Amino acid sequence: MTERHEHVEEMMTEQLQATARWIQANTLPEGWGFAVCMVPFNETGAALYVSNCEREDAVALLRETADVLEASGVPT
Repeated sequence: MTERHEHVEEMMTEQLQATARWIQANTLPEGWGFAVCMVPFNETGAALYVSNCEREDAVALLRETADVLEASGVPT
């Protein structure tokens, strides 16, 4: 990983954490969870995410979302 890439990843992680704090404080009803993903285009293995869920719940949420997207038949 290049120094520039590390710097960008650090900045994006900070942005994700700020977004999570805002969602939690301003828009999220009691009893709801969220996960926000960010990924650079054309680069595998560089996805970032933030969530207010337990890790296993976040993984289940992302799997369920992927299943729904695949089943929808809408081209990506």
